[in-house]
Amino acid sequence: MPQPPAALGPEWLTCSQVAAELQVSPRTVRRWAATHPELRVKRIGPTGTAIRVHRSILDTETPAPASDDAPAI
Repeated sequence: MPQPPAALGPEWLTCSQVAAELQVSPRTVRRWAATHPELRVKRIGPTGTAIRVHRSILDTETPAPASDDAPAI
């Protein structure tokens, strides 16, 4: 039986919450938000520097590096 949405927690998460779930740095989450326009992100606060990331990012694959600067594995 599916859980009601309230049981899943907040719909919009902080960078730290997303980072903890995906086991990456909060800085990585901020970088993804800046370089991947397809991610659902809200900028909040008077300056718009604080961001919230939609919970749906946890259900998808993590974004690939946006540039060729990433080291090959």
